[in-house]
Amino acid sequence: MAGAVESLFASINPNALNGEALMQAVSQALGVAAAISAPSFSVWRSTYVGLTQLFGRLAAERKGDSLGGANSEDHLRKLLFNSDPGTDALRSQRESAIVAMNKAKEAH
Repeated sequence: MAGAVESLFASINPNALNGEALMQAVSQALGVAAAISAPSFSVWRSTYVGLTQLFGRLAAERKGDSLGGANSEDHLRKLLFNSDPGTDALRSQRESAIVAMNKAKEAH
């Protein structure tokens, strides 16, 4: 499951997608990840790593506005703020994802 989550986020290419198509891809990927019930340590780790990398690609392409798609903010809230990852290592990875998200949102 962890590999699938990381691959899901890696499959979004902001260089190849624009506008509504990119917003929809981001929203759908976030929705799939947010729907995982009782994620394990490795799934949380893959989620945070995948999000950090996705946000980095969005920032590099100056497409941070794609995070405003339908339900994206709800999914991000669930993934990043509604649960305690339980370990300092995961908290650090979550922090990295949050910082990357903010940088992506500023880059549009």
